[in-house]
Amino acid sequence: MRNITCPVSLLPAYIKKCRWFGGKARKIKQVDIIESFTIGKGSSAPQILFLNVQYDCGTPETYLLPVGFVSGKKAGEIIRISRKNPAAVIAHVNYNGKQGIFYDAVYNRKFRENLFLMVVNKSGVKGKKGWITGVSGKSGIFFKRKKHIYKKSEVLKAEHSNTGILYGGKLFLKLYRRLDEGLNPDPEILRFLTEKAHYKNSPVFTGTIEYGRMGSSVVSIGMMHVFVFGKGDAWTYTLNAAEKYFRELLLRKKQTHNKLKLSSSVSPHMPGLIGHTYLKMLAILGRRTAELHLALSTDLKNPDFAPEPFSISYQQSVFRSMRILTQRAFNFLRKNIPADLRKDTAGILNNEKNIINRYKVLIKKKIQTARIRVHGDYHLGQVLYMGDDFVILDFEGEPARSLDERRLKRSPIRDIAGMIRSFHYVAYHSLLKGRSFTKRDVAILEPWADLWYEYVSEVFLKSYLETVKNAPFIPKDKKDFDAMLNVFLLEKAVYELGYELNNRPEWVCIPIKAIKQLTKT
Repeated sequence: MRNITCPVSLLPAYIKKCRWFGGKARKIKQVDIIESFTIGKGSSAPQILFLNVQYDCGTPETYLLPVGFVSGKKAGEIIRISRKNPAAVIAHVNYNGKQGIFYDAVYNRKFRENLFLMVVNKSGVKGKKGWITGVSGKSGIFFKRKKHIYKKSEVLKAEHSNTGILYGGKLFLKLYRRLDEGLNPDPEILRFLTEKAHYKNSPVFTGTIEYGRMGSSVVSIGMMHVFVFGKGDAWTYTLNAAEKYFRELLLRKKQTHNKLKLSSSVSPHMPGLIGHTYLKMLAILGRRTAELHLALSTDLKNPDFAPEPFSISYQQSVFRSMRILTQRAFNFLRKNIPADLRKDTAGILNNEKNIINRYKVLIKKKIQTARIRVHGDYHLGQVLYMGDDFVILDFEGEPARSLDERRLKRSPIRDIAGMIRSFHYVAYHSLLKGRSFTKRDVAILEPWADLWYEYVSEVFLKSYLETVKNAPFIPKDKKDFDAMLNVFLLEKAVYELGYELNNRPEWVCIPIKAIKQLTKT
């Protein structure tokens, strides 16, 4: 591969189609290869490329793309892979007189093996400007003696902003696609939970792959941890529970001859409608979330993890960041309103000042509480359902924020708000984005979706608060807690508005609905 270079002209159209690319709503001005590493030996060895993506406006972004070139029989193998994984093929080309394919090299078995060995052997590769190196954690010593694991590997197919590789059903390597300078909170927090706090409901950290060059901060390009076998994520589990609830309601409507009305007498029947087993699991999720926050607040000496009290200046900085986030999201919305949502967005576009005014509750007085390291992007998709328990994954934080922002200590109420927003997503995804219900069904069930969302949120929150008890990161004044939760719910919905516009425009209707609900009174 040292003599084979992927033509830059092929890359803009390709990355636009990739799930991991976060700039889909922006116009690409130029893509440049700013760093490359040959992974393996021989002229056909794949490369890891760092792509600098420049847009017509805004800050450039850096993405990681492993690239290989094959022709003949090997090209046929990649084509077969691409039938299930379309992003496997970058382009069909005639290169130096050869008909072949440039492809994403994660689909090269030897390339995957070399990444594994880099971590467990703590080895490195030099590039044009810097070098990449494997870093092994305490558990990596165990897997160094079991190198046969790497002989069987596969790329996991999942809708994420990174790429997952599974080795021998034992170890999982997450390859980060969007790169930022600085310490990534994902390996940092997972290593802390594994080696310091001994938290039992997250994966066991094994190692990382890092990029470094003189005069610059380290960049995390991959993390390895022990693979956790589960029954799926909590999003799918909850989606199934919500759809079962809606189907039960429609069945009762049919049995009572179209009489399906909300009333005060409904509440005692909600556990039966939602499902006692699901509500029991929801209480466990509340406990595991609380235990995570307690674990993250245990080290009082490590400056990166020691809890810190709120201050007026900190509260003011939180308000400013919320205001800036909101202004950016609304400016972006004005320029990128989906045609089918113009009517729905008209109301919230006029509500920008009202939203910012609601944030001001954070600067009216000093709040007696502490800030700690948190998950940072907590929702049902970040939790693995184990059948009788949950495992919490993915500590990267919100992908639209910088690494420095993601590593800031914050109120864990942000994580609570993230999970509660996830329940809202489930309720309305079931109705608006699923295929189970007709438009007529949706009109009947929508009020019941709100009731489901409110009920499950309360069960989760009650369990959480009973577990943390008098932890210093929970405000002593319940009014302060409620005010912070409401503000963080609104901020999260605004963040989702910008995120969905940039990544999944067809989902924008869900945060729009939330913003309308949260600003009613």
